[in-house]
Amino acid sequence: MHFQRLLVAFAVVSAFGSTAGAAPGELSPREERRLERGRIVRRPLRGPRRGLVGGSSWILVRAPVAEVWRTLGRVEAYRLMFPKVDRIQVLEEEGPRRLVRVDNELAVGTLSAFVALHFDAREREIRFRLDRGRDNPVRDGWGFLRMDAWPGREARTLLSFGVAVDPGGDELARGLLEGRGERRMLNVTRLIKRFMEERSRPAHPRPTPSLRHPRPVLSRPGPRGLLR
Repeated sequence: MHFQRLLVAFAVVSAFGSTAGAAPGELSPREERRLERGRIVRRPLRGPRRGLVGGSSWILVRAPVAEVWRTLGRVEAYRLMFPKVDRIQVLEEEGPRRLVRVDNELAVGTLSAFVALHFDAREREIRFRLDRGRDNPVRDGWGFLRMDAWPGREARTLLSFGVAVDPGGDELARGLLEGRGERRMLNVTRLIKRFMEERSRPAHPRPTPSLRHPRPVLSRPGPRGLLR
C-alpha cells in the first residue's frame, strides 16, 4: 500500500541512509500482513549513515485517528506511555510548537533532552528535533510521528515513526543507542499502541457468586476442634 502523503520529514530522516526493504511511504505485502496480525514493522537505517542511528517503524492501533491524535497532543501523557521517561516538562508553548524537557532514568544516571515539537493538525503528524542551543546528551536528533486511517470496517490508525540520531563523538551515547538501543527507539509505536488499547479496554466486572451454588462460609475452628 502506497501512502501519498507520507511527510517530508521522513525524507529528512532517510537522507543520510535508506531504510531496509521497500521505499519510503511503501509497505510490502508481507509487512502489511504483519501489521494486520498486530505486529510491529521495523526498518533500521541502512546504507551510508554518516554516523547516524535510527530508522522507522509502523504499527496498527485499534483506535480512530482523531482519538490517537488527541492523546498524543497531551504531552504530559508521554510519561505514562514510555517507561524510561521519568519527567516531562513543557518549557515553551507557542501555537503548534512546544519546547519540552525530557528526563530519562538510565543505569548511568539521569539524561535530559530538550526537544522542540511541532504539531501539524492538518496532516496529523508530530515533527520533533533536539534544540541544539541547549545541552543535550547527543549532537543532534530529529524525526516524526504520523497518524493515517487504515482501510477496513474497524476504525484503526496506522502509526508511522521515523527517527535519526547523531551521537557525535560521545562513545557512551553511541554504545547506548546502537544495536539494542536502536531497536528500543523504534519500539515507540508499540508502546503507544499498548497505551491506547489498554486504556480503551473495558474493565471486566468482578463475578458475583451464583445463588444456586453459594460460596461456603469457612470459620476458624475453636480450641475444642483443634483438640479433637
